[in-house]
Order: sequence, then C-alpha cells, then structure tokens
Amino acid sequence: MHRDVILAVLTLLSFVPLDRPSEALTYVPGSLIDASGGTGISSPGGNENIAVSDGRAGQYGQIDIADAQAIPEWTYDLGSIQPVDSVAFWSWGGASVDFSQMPSGNISIYLADNVAGPYTQIGTTTRSMVRDNVTLPNRNATYGEGFRVPCDGSSGKFVKVRVETPGTVGGLDNHWRIKLFQVNPDIVVHGVEDSEGKSNVNDFPRIPFNIVDSQSDTIWNPLRGALKVDLDLGPTPILFDRIILTTSSSEGYALPRKGSVWTSSTENPDSFDTMVTTFDVLPPNINTDDALIDLPQPITARFVRVEWTETRNPSTLPNQSRITEVSVVYAMLPTATPSNTPTPTETPTATTTPPTPTFTLTPTSTRTPIPTYTPVPDAVDVTECGVIPNDGLDDSPAFRTCLQNHSALYIPPGTYDFFSTVYIPSNRSIRGADIDSVTIELRTDTVAFRVEEQSNISISELAINRPFDNSLQEMIFVYRRSGGTKPSNVHLERIKSTN
Repeated sequence: MHRDVILAVLTLLSFVPLDRPSEALTYVPGSLIDASGGTGISSPGGNENIAVSDGRAGQYGQIDIADAQAIPEWTYDLGSIQPVDSVAFWSWGGASVDFSQMPSGNISIYLADNVAGPYTQIGTTTRSMVRDNVTLPNRNATYGEGFRVPCDGSSGKFVKVRVETPGTVGGLDNHWRIKLFQVNPDIVVHGVEDSEGKSNVNDFPRIPFNIVDSQSDTIWNPLRGALKVDLDLGPTPILFDRIILTTSSSEGYALPRKGSVWTSSTENPDSFDTMVTTFDVLPPNINTDDALIDLPQPITARFVRVEWTETRNPSTLPNQSRITEVSVVYAMLPTATPSNTPTPTETPTATTTPPTPTFTLTPTSTRTPIPTYTPVPDAVDVTECGVIPNDGLDDSPAFRTCLQNHSALYIPPGTYDFFSTVYIPSNRSIRGADIDSVTIELRTDTVAFRVEEQSNISISELAINRPFDNSLQEMIFVYRRSGGTKPSNVHLERIKSTN
C-alpha cells in the first residue's frame, strides 16, 4: 500500500454536521495539514470554530465544539485521488497552552471522489477518553501526541472525519487542539510519558513530531532524561529487529543509553505488558554515533514502547534528551540452510562397528572465501507494492514495505520520490529498468539507500538526483559501525548521481 505522507496539498473544509447538511462548505488555510503550525486564521462562524494558527509559540489549530453540536464532522481535500491506508491526528501544547486535546470516542473515516459524495466508510476505531483526564496543576491532558486510524486502502479525493463521543459532544471541555492531520503516515508517536506518569512534556517547539518528520534539522528535546515513548509503526504490524535513534552531529551525548523495549500482547497502546529486551548503548563516540537498539530476534508488532532511564552523558545536559529521528529496521525471518554436518549411513551400536562413511569432507581453510552473490531473477515490480511513479508523493515507505516482503525488486521507468532514507535488509536485489529511465528524486537532503552491517545486496540501473546545493550527504551509504559487523557483497552497478 502506498503509505505516503500527504501534508502540504491538503485543504481543510469546514464542519458539515449531520444535523445541518445544507451548510455551505468553507475552504480555510491549512494549519492543520502543513506540518509547521499554520498559515492564517479562519472562523466560519455558527456553532463551530476552526482557529488556524500562524505557527507562533502558544498558537494551535483549535476546533471548538459548542454544546449544540451533536456530531462533529469535517472534510479534507487531498487535491487528487489518492490511496488511503490510514490517517493520523497530532496534538501538542505550546508556551501558553501546556497540554493537548484530541478527539475522543468513536472516530470514523469516509472517502469519496467528489465533495458531495457519496462517501464510503474506510476505517473506524475508538479512542479512549481515559487519556483526556486532567490532573491539576499538571494539566496533563491527552497522553497521546499522535493518533492513527487504520483504513482499508481505498482511493479517493475527499476524506471525511466523523466523531461520536458518548455522553458528551467530544473533546476535553468541548475543545480539540489539533496541530496536524496526516494521510498515510509512516511512524506516529502515539504517546509520551515521563517517569512520574506525566505527559505534559511536550513544550513548544519541543514536539514529538520532530522525530518522525524525516527532517534532520529538527530536534526533539522533551526536557526529560528519563522517558517512555510509544510508537505506532503502521496501520498493521511490521516485522523489525532494530530501533535507531539519531541526533545532530554533536549532541549524541543526549541520546538514550539505558532502558528497555516493550510491546503489547494485545496490540493495545494503553497496555505495554511484554518486555522485549533491555539495552545499554554506549558507542565509542558518544557525540556522533547513533543509538542502535538491537532486539534479540525479529518481532512483529504495531505498537512498541522505548523507555529509557539514563542518557549517555547526563552530567552535560541534566534532565534532557535530544533526538532528531527515530526509525525501525525491517527484518526477514531466517530461512533454513543446508547443514554441513555429515550424516553416517548407519547408526553405530554397542555391538557393531560403524561402516566407513560414504561422504567426503571438504577441507576447511583458515580464511573464509568470499561468496558469490547472484541476484534473484524473479523480481517483484515495485508498483505491485503500491509504489506509484511520477506522482510527486513519497514513495520511500512503500519501498521499505516492498523490501520487507520481497528479496528482489524491479523498478519500471519513471521518477520516484524519496522523502526519507530506505534501509536495505540483507539478501536483496534492486534493479531499475535502465539507468536513463529510472530516477530516485530526493525530496529531503538525506541518503537514498542505507546499508548497515547487511550483506548480499545488489543495486543497479538507476539514477539518484539530489537537488540540494552544498550537500554533505551520500546518495548510497554503506557503513560499518564501531564494533559492528562489516557489510559484505554489496554490488553497485550502473548508478548515476546527479545534482
């Protein structure tokens, strides 16, 4: 499924409540959709209000639900027909609003090709109101920072959101403070909580969205040295075996060092009951090296909690953590390999002499020979995984999903947009139709493909374009971390780099 993050092209339409279906639609600027905090102010009037912020500290995109409002409902214009496999709401506080408030209750998502409909329901879920209890003076409303609603992957142009909250009109104090609305997000920060159980750790502009926005120039500093961060990895569970926390080139000392990783046996983000592993990550260079949290074995999960109790150098920045991005590395379950242990033709007994074995042992050498890598011929067309060329939307999430499930990929002619780095697992082949007809267009100043300690990888017949001047980033990054396993058998053939 094409899990691209659609941000800048959305247009918010005003409420169209079911009890007033004839109300005219009002287009307003997109503070809830531009990932930056806002671009203007619009108030349609009546019993509903959409306050669009201008991005200043203390501002927020507010949806004010008056008591007379029975069932809030509003619509987003995607700009063109797009597949929708999930939507997400984000809420965070600010300098004058130190808590966030999210829609609660039964949230349903509808999709249509035309604004007038007909609309078809593509997803529904219930968000617990337990998270909306306010305990003064902390005012820690809304434990969740982001909230995802899985959808069925249907395509359409207009996304309608409808919220029914039993016993009330919805939202704490009949207000929702929504900073951002996303379509097909990759990772969502479902919630944060400090060691005291408080969630009001999201002081503006230190917002959790910064660690999943694919931007290396945004850093989340929650002003805590010990924290629990709950991640929603997708509308469906994924298979992964590593979590990576990165920061700026000189502030690695504020990355988490000691902690644990948890999942939920029931895939309930309100109940992380299964410890996967503990970690103590202290690399040779604490200022520049990423935090690599390796799991004992691959796991399949949608929700994962990363909890840390100590940073690398807490004396330098007491009670602070600084994280630029969080990512997970997809894994493949190990496959059976032939055993080199010989099996005799007859099992010896106490009264018989074993016959001479009929097999021949190959002498071993003191040096392991370099294996020959042959790309798998039966490649899967990436468009079968939901990758859509030439549409200007983010193809990197769909590429990652394709690499998770298939060992050999074929890229047909076209331009493919990468907003974030694609990590390549071991034993993978990526082949374009031709170096002059396949282009990976980098939409952010990042690495296109990254290989870390993996082996048996082939990339060929494609061009990578980075339209950024004075960039210090690599196009393809093959890397051995200090103390890690050296990548082997990485074949790059007929790859063109342009700027």
